[in-house]
Amino acid sequence: MENGTIVIAILVAAGVAVAAWFVWRSQRHKALVRRYGPEYERVVRDVGNPSRADRELEAREKRVSAFKLRELNPEERERYLGEWARIQQRFVDQPAQAVANAHELLMALMRDRGYPDSTLEQRQQDLSVHYPDLIDSYRNACAVAQLPATSGAANTERLRTATIHYRTLFNALLNDATTVRDEVPERQEVAS
Repeated sequence: MENGTIVIAILVAAGVAVAAWFVWRSQRHKALVRRYGPEYERVVRDVGNPSRADRELEAREKRVSAFKLRELNPEERERYLGEWARIQQRFVDQPAQAVANAHELLMALMRDRGYPDSTLEQRQQDLSVHYPDLIDSYRNACAVAQLPATSGAANTERLRTATIHYRTLFNALLNDATTVRDEVPERQEVAS
């Protein structure tokens, strides 16, 4: 072969490799958008552009894939269900305390499932990998739980809504074994 032919072959191979990389990247981007839904858009707003959002979500997935997530045994499940029932009963007389207790119970459940102790923001990012459709509700509930009880900003309706949001994620964590699988599940629509 002549040098010119070799150079052309190398350039064609490089062009094919670059085109294949762009196709792969485009497919990966579309998969992230489809899987994360509104969470994807929120991350884009936070980091400034889709490429950074893709890298952020991929980094989350990598972090969470290292967790040793597990299902609860039947006794643990029953204990958590009993605790949740007590929180709901407490809501009638002490709604702010019930929301605080729901927040703490959810953190304990996450620890028992295998999520590490971390900051609130990191927990939200970690949970977004397996529960992208529930993470906004969880963020809203956490925001209400952090309001000072004496400020009046956390009225009974906001506290009730926060409790419902906590309960939705609580039930998902309690009953969902998808986080135990090796792969990250596709985004699923949540019925209202």
